[in-house]
Amino acid sequence: MPAVPPSSPGLLHPRFAGAGFRLLAVLAALWPRPAARADDWAPVTAAELAQTRSADYPDAPAEILSWRIDVDDVEYNVERRIVENLRYKIYDPSRVADLTRIQALPIPIDGNDTAEVTVRALLTLPDGTSREFGKDAIQERTVPGTGADRLWAARLLGGAGAEVKERFLAVTGITAGAILDVQLTEIQNPAPAWLVCNLQKEVYPVREVTYLQHLSRTDTYKAQSYLGNDKDRQVEWKPDAKQKLVEVIAHHLPPLAQEPFSAPMCDRALTVFSSYSLRTPNFFLRGEPQRIHLDPTAGPWVEFATLAGMYDQGDTPLTKATRELAAKVVGDAPTETTKAQRIHRYVADTYQRYLKAKSTDQSLPSRGGGFDTTLWTLMKVANFEDFTSAKIQPVDFLCLELGLDRAVGLEAQTVLLPNRQLMRFNPQFVSDLFLHESAARVRVDGAWHFSMPTTQEPLPFGQLPWYNQDTYALVGQVNKQEFVRVAPQPAAQSAIESTGEFTLGTDGSLTGRGGRRLTGSLAAALRTQLRNRPPAEQAAAIEKVLRSEYPLATATVSQVNGVDDPDQPLTYAFDLKWDGYAVATDQRLTFHPSVFHGNSSSPFPDPVRQGVVDFPYHWREIDDLTVHLPAGYQFESPSAPASFPREDLNYQVSLAYAAPTRVLHLRRDFSSELTYIQPANYAILRGLYANIARSDAHELILAKAQPADTGAASTQR
Repeated sequence: MPAVPPSSPGLLHPRFAGAGFRLLAVLAALWPRPAARADDWAPVTAAELAQTRSADYPDAPAEILSWRIDVDDVEYNVERRIVENLRYKIYDPSRVADLTRIQALPIPIDGNDTAEVTVRALLTLPDGTSREFGKDAIQERTVPGTGADRLWAARLLGGAGAEVKERFLAVTGITAGAILDVQLTEIQNPAPAWLVCNLQKEVYPVREVTYLQHLSRTDTYKAQSYLGNDKDRQVEWKPDAKQKLVEVIAHHLPPLAQEPFSAPMCDRALTVFSSYSLRTPNFFLRGEPQRIHLDPTAGPWVEFATLAGMYDQGDTPLTKATRELAAKVVGDAPTETTKAQRIHRYVADTYQRYLKAKSTDQSLPSRGGGFDTTLWTLMKVANFEDFTSAKIQPVDFLCLELGLDRAVGLEAQTVLLPNRQLMRFNPQFVSDLFLHESAARVRVDGAWHFSMPTTQEPLPFGQLPWYNQDTYALVGQVNKQEFVRVAPQPAAQSAIESTGEFTLGTDGSLTGRGGRRLTGSLAAALRTQLRNRPPAEQAAAIEKVLRSEYPLATATVSQVNGVDDPDQPLTYAFDLKWDGYAVATDQRLTFHPSVFHGNSSSPFPDPVRQGVVDFPYHWREIDDLTVHLPAGYQFESPSAPASFPREDLNYQVSLAYAAPTRVLHLRRDFSSELTYIQPANYAILRGLYANIARSDAHELILAKAQPADTGAASTQR
């Protein structure tokens, strides 16, 4: 029996974080954005104008009455044309702000649009008058940083304090009862191999949606089409191989909830996705075509395992040059782990030099497939310093790491990985779309470790991007299907340690110096914002992060270390001035002893949850801080915050007070080993986070000591 992981509930998702040789082509195809202009708008009926609320979802602010997506792949892979038409019925204009900004346009890069796109809209008012919005209504704006309601997610994924530019079609004059028609069209030239369409939206129910895809006419490619998340939905799935047509018709689709830590859209929405691959796979070994008979009993993924295995064997020859280079790289490394670490770091550094060279010289060639025998010559002669002398693509750097590992006697394999930002892997959906990222699997000192040297943000040996963890990987080997588990990193390996020494003033102000130490995925998320920036800009970027966490305070970053070294923690120090930190009256000071989390709230305020809770990774937070209290005050009814120790979601906090020096010490230790929480368990999760928020918000009161109470004040604990 082939080794196959268990099916997971999630399917597709249209968000990506590119790294190495990611699914860049999918970015252009994920959401049907713009192609050619339709001749006429469909007429608006009197019944549509007269409707005052959704029959299925009376509280909906708007409803999609009809939605049609036409995909023309007849000329694939030369061109793909997509036309999408949506008709919205507006019920509550105050709750449809996103429909006043149709965000379906790419931001120009270096002054050039990234796709040939068109977007237009027609607004029909209840009195029958209409207005069209087209090219003249295109606007651009900068979206401010993450709001407080998403602060938890920003801490984990980065982006706190970041600004994002967006281009949109501005639609004005929307009123209750209006009909808004939107047309998005796109011409993709050449067409990517994958196309993904979500047939539901957040907030807005869909009365009817039709998806029609005319597949490629050529016999060179085979098309694979799937429908995800169709359970309990009114949907007709009509793939027609003879007519080379895929048709989906669905009715009365519910709106998707906007919830904190939601799963990717394609884990939640009715989703159509298709991909193309060669009907007859091309197997190469060292540049020579090979005739391989695939074992039909090995499993449905054996073709992709064989392709990866053949490429692995062909592009990692054990030559004299590779052995010499490997010996030079590992030097006197005493253990297998140290050897693997040095090889990984060498290849990752080389890949970063390649990215830098490519960013400054757009003429650098890309191989585009097949085997280039000059690759290993380049490694030997130029040590990858002259990137123009051979056609290189990112996968070549993975082959370099595998070759060097094997040259020093390490067992190493190519593995193909899913991207959790795209989907929770489902082995029933057989397409390279779902296993399109590659890494090395290296056995050192008796244990297997993963290594990915081709990430945009360098990672240490043994760490994968969070979206490649907590899943399964397909091992690259000929005529054998084997999936191996990719466990999530333990919380302790993605930690943020915050320290501080602060002074509380009689006016309620808090001043002092703090510091942070980040590791693992937390460090990688912040490094993405800091790399390749001068020190002053790095400090400014971190100050934006701190400002998003503590909007009433002023933080000045004075030192940043470890930005360019993924093997070291990322650290920074900052001075903090927080006016009004404590509530000050003539006789009392009321304050939160948890300086870093005292004003935080639970990310789960809603009592009911529609979808799963999907945390990106496991993480840990450690706070260790002191607060110097003002003289002449004593605690009024002192108390301690509660701890909630658990194995999966641990929270422990302690307070200690040294009366002679008036120093209050707090230590907080939080860790989460949770990733995927079903709605049935949401109430428990919500309760735990509510308890944590209450303990973080715990208050202490200092009262002015009366002359007769001076001695008593010194004994308070």
